[in-house]
Amino acid sequence: MKRKVFISYRRAGGDKTAKLICESLKIRGYEVFFDYDTLKGGYFDESILTAIERSDAFVLVLSPGSLDRCMNDPNDWVRREIRHALECGKNIIPVMVDGFDFPKYLPNDILNVSRLQGIRLSMDYYDPAIDKIEERIGSKRKRRSNSRKKIHIPKEMLKKVCIIAGIVAVVMIVACVVLFFTDFGKQLTCRHQYNVSVTEATCISEGYTTSTCPICGKVKTTNTVPAIAHSFGEWSVVKEPTCTESGSKSRRCSLCNQPDEVITQATGHTGDGWIVDREPSVYENGLRHMVCITCGESVEEGIYPAGSEGLEYDKSGQEYYVKSIGSCTAENIVIPAYVDGCKVTRIKDNAFKDCKMVETVTVCEGVTSIGKNAFKDCIALREIILPSVMKEIKEGAFSGCKSLTSITIPSGITVIETNTFKDCIALESIELPKSVVKFEAYASGACKALSDVYYEGSKAQWKDISKGIGCFNYSKAFVTHCSDGDLQFYGAFDS
Repeated sequence: MKRKVFISYRRAGGDKTAKLICESLKIRGYEVFFDYDTLKGGYFDESILTAIERSDAFVLVLSPGSLDRCMNDPNDWVRREIRHALECGKNIIPVMVDGFDFPKYLPNDILNVSRLQGIRLSMDYYDPAIDKIEERIGSKRKRRSNSRKKIHIPKEMLKKVCIIAGIVAVVMIVACVVLFFTDFGKQLTCRHQYNVSVTEATCISEGYTTSTCPICGKVKTTNTVPAIAHSFGEWSVVKEPTCTESGSKSRRCSLCNQPDEVITQATGHTGDGWIVDREPSVYENGLRHMVCITCGESVEEGIYPAGSEGLEYDKSGQEYYVKSIGSCTAENIVIPAYVDGCKVTRIKDNAFKDCKMVETVTVCEGVTSIGKNAFKDCIALREIILPSVMKEIKEGAFSGCKSLTSITIPSGITVIETNTFKDCIALESIELPKSVVKFEAYASGACKALSDVYYEGSKAQWKDISKGIGCFNYSKAFVTHCSDGDLQFYGAFDS
């Protein structure tokens, strides 16, 4: 049976290396789960987590910066995949691409991955690295030589062998025909006298009655009974879970003695309270630690940054909206999740329009809507990080952001509205979730540097959603990477 391998990677910066490893392992006889090639339908998150549970090994491709997004986003998919593999006790094989280093601090739920023995991957020593991965998977196979010795058979001898083989084949066919019609004739004329035997149903197989005629050999099956359900007893603990390691428990069926074993999740660290070591600043996470009262281990955790000072807000009930940049002069803007204990849920229309000095924007979890022209003509804006709960990005939100190079759209977005990325002349890549169902007119017009669109849906779905009038006008040729393959775009949509 083929060994199953799951490959986890960050699409931005790690997709090509992950694809190369995938193809190398397939050539060596492994069954590899690679989301672009493997996912065909169903719910994306359920398919990913089920594939991890069924895998024998979890290969984690660590490209430079691949864990940065894990620091502040519990729902980041790379973080979720690592966490699920740790919880399931999988054989995790970190593969570190040249230039990668672990961050100084990692969230508690994936901290253990930094303690695993990794494999350095260099293109100069690629094959030895793949050999090491195969050794870590635990099923290195012996390769067979493809050389074959040529055997020369004399022509006359070959002719005699063919004649003999033909005669034998004819004799066997005649014998089979005679035997078939003899048995069939017996069954047609026989007055059957059946011997009856009863096979009882078990927990996993049906029960049935078998009637066999000793005269002609005819057999028939009747009175089929469905399999009965297992009758399991009480659970017994096989291994107690610890703060960081999963445990297990088992039980047995009282009817067939079949075992049933499940993994129990690690309990996690518990303590008397957090001690703040470093308060968060506008641009940097704070740090706090707690001493676990169960195992004595000191656990560190980041603290989300406060918002940029000077931003102007409007309040509606128990919610705040970002109204404008106000008196803030920062180049790197942080929009917080809370202000005065109330959630920040929206960035209003024109809030940062024409803010020439803004270079980066981090939107914390909680904000669900970006208004019309919210960041229009922010010509220095090169990076914006959006929260996973984002549901709406209105018309022209990022139009004229001439320094923006890439963006990842959260999974709650369904429509890319008119002029959203118009005149983003430096925009090279867009990551789109399967939830997007429509590109409106001129949504990505004049994106002259656009080279890659990463779309979680299929090629057929992409063709349906990207037919908006002029949605890619004045853009150069680019590739859309779909779950079932790539599509080339040539500046005007080819249906």
